Amino acid sequence: SFPRKYDYSNETVYEKEPLYVRKGVQTRNMIYQTAKQLFYDKGYEKTKIKEIADTAEVPIGLFTYYFKTKIRLFSTFTLSFHP
Repeated sequence: SFPRKYDYSNETVYEKEPLYVRKGVQTRNMIYQTAKQLFYDKGYEKTKIKEIADTAEVPIGLFTYYFKTKIRLFSTFTLSFHP
């Protein structure tokens, strides 16, 4: 039988995955959700990468590890709404 799934905003992680995999998905999701809220509140242009990282309580290095640039992060929002 398959292990039970956890869904972290468009990503599925199995509970039997190693801890570092689960934590990585949680971190990526935290950055994603934080950026989504900041883009909604302030707009794309006024939202800075440092502000996203600080609000998500992660180092800027993790932001760039998961998304590389602000435009790549923003493009994940448009991809999630259009198939």
